[in-house]
Amino acid sequence: MADNLSKYRAKRDFQKTNEPSGQAQVKPSNRRRFVIQKHDATRLHYDLRLELDGVFKSWAVTKGPSLDSHDKRLAVEVEDHPLDYGDFEGTIPIGQYGGGTVMLWDRGYWEPEGRKSPEEALRKGDFKFTLEGKRLHGSFVLVRMRNDRDGGSFCKTTGGRGLHVVTPLAINKRKPLSWSEAKGFTHDVCQEMARDNPGLYLIKMTKSLRGGRIFLDYLRNDRMATAVAPLSPRARPGATVSMPLNWTQVKSNLNPKRYTVRTVPALLAKTTAWQDYCDGNGRSNRMDEETNDQSPAPARVGATTDLPHDRITIAQFREAFPRARWSDRLNAWFVPGRTAQKRISRWLAEMEAEADRFADEKGRDAFAFEPIESRYLEAGPATFQIRTPYSRSVIDEIREIPHARWDADRRLWTVPYRSFDELRRRWPAIERAAMRSEPEARRKRREALKGTEADETSKAKARERRRKRYPVPAHDAPPLERAIGTHVGVVFFTGTDGELAGPAAVSMFYFPAAEREEYVWASWRAGALEELVTAWPARTPPTQSQLDRGWWTPTLDELRIARRDARSKRRVRERKQKDNSSGERTADGL
Repeated sequence: MADNLSKYRAKRDFQKTNEPSGQAQVKPSNRRRFVIQKHDATRLHYDLRLELDGVFKSWAVTKGPSLDSHDKRLAVEVEDHPLDYGDFEGTIPIGQYGGGTVMLWDRGYWEPEGRKSPEEALRKGDFKFTLEGKRLHGSFVLVRMRNDRDGGSFCKTTGGRGLHVVTPLAINKRKPLSWSEAKGFTHDVCQEMARDNPGLYLIKMTKSLRGGRIFLDYLRNDRMATAVAPLSPRARPGATVSMPLNWTQVKSNLNPKRYTVRTVPALLAKTTAWQDYCDGNGRSNRMDEETNDQSPAPARVGATTDLPHDRITIAQFREAFPRARWSDRLNAWFVPGRTAQKRISRWLAEMEAEADRFADEKGRDAFAFEPIESRYLEAGPATFQIRTPYSRSVIDEIREIPHARWDADRRLWTVPYRSFDELRRRWPAIERAAMRSEPEARRKRREALKGTEADETSKAKARERRRKRYPVPAHDAPPLERAIGTHVGVVFFTGTDGELAGPAAVSMFYFPAAEREEYVWASWRAGALEELVTAWPARTPPTQSQLDRGWWTPTLDELRIARRDARSKRRVRERKQKDNSSGERTADGL
């Protein structure tokens, strides 16, 4: 068993991860055990583990197991795991092998099927077995891809220094293979190669990280990506060609530069490379016929849509609408059919809902493993509910959390589960600010400050703020009735009566007064939401000279803060008016 787990231990630093090291003795069982663990690592997948020879034989399964006999899943065999891994749940630190959340999804017992022993079936690549778990019941099979006409792989040069490996994938006609699934397959294969031989392979594109290692480029498997076709000449010295190869030709001394437009015609007459691949390609005649048909096409009924330039979104769109075509004339995707617009709208709504559901499920799982225990936080059926004493610091932190909303009726904040990571990151600051804002904590601070110099300074600043005045240079006053950025926020100056502002007051309450600069007091008001929305922001942050002057054209970030405050004040005002009107109606009824 020590040899079986050597690869497992070599990939992990047990000083940093709390995964089992395999040293613990696990009580033997009369039946073979299995576990399936949901593993949210670089890609969400499910780890199938079958007890055999004192360890868990393990496979990483994309999308998870299915009870539909027509479904096929890619299962990438990984290193053997110790038996005590069957009870492991928790979070593997990011940066460690398999970093991410692991949770138990199913467990039970398994039995092999057929006359072959499990070891022999695994060697043959046709392993049938029965699972009896809490979720899964029935027969399953693990089939190894064989190097034959149906499942073999083909190699070619790129015309440069690299090689391309092309592997046909068996597909289910009822559920055609999508671009994202093909990309996921190559990602998982390349990732396992890099994990098994980190000194030889890597999957990151950054050249500075390679250090002589081979870059495995799985990104070519994308609807919007490009790849060099076989026998394509390249714009390189010597006019090299992307040459199909037999695997026997792939050797350490392979020189791709020998395949050029001059040498390839003679080499093609001698090689049998890609013969099976070419025999299965019967599309050329049809493509030629379609290309030669130059008759004008009648106007087609359909609808257009403009998608974000996101490869994954476009791949999913092409999977849902296989007849969709990009139109350069319309600069949009065209979907034919009389109901195209309805189908596009329904697909967009489903995509948005699916993304939210997946993100919420992920957030719930993360919260279940590492819950936040606080009197200010309650986990509701659909959202987190945060109720704290009023604190500007709490409001500022929560507003930075994506999709956080203020529920005016219940007087609390709601945060969806999909925003749990950001909530967890900001929660220590939220809780500290909430505890500081408790009435008792405020009272103690007031008692401690009473009569001190800090207390007098705080009261003086509050009195000064209520006067709604601001010092501006006498010779460089800001424009009136426009949004202006200042050291007290975005304000609208309304005028000045020429009263001089003393340097001591300027430096104490607002900003350091410049030497030999004369300041006057200017009155100001807060901007209405409509004014702030239409205000034009500065393209660049204020310069140091503008900061020293005390006013500048506000940036977009400053305007957003002012708009948010104005929107909050409007809601408070509307709520008060609503409460007053309901109170008047009640009095009239009495």
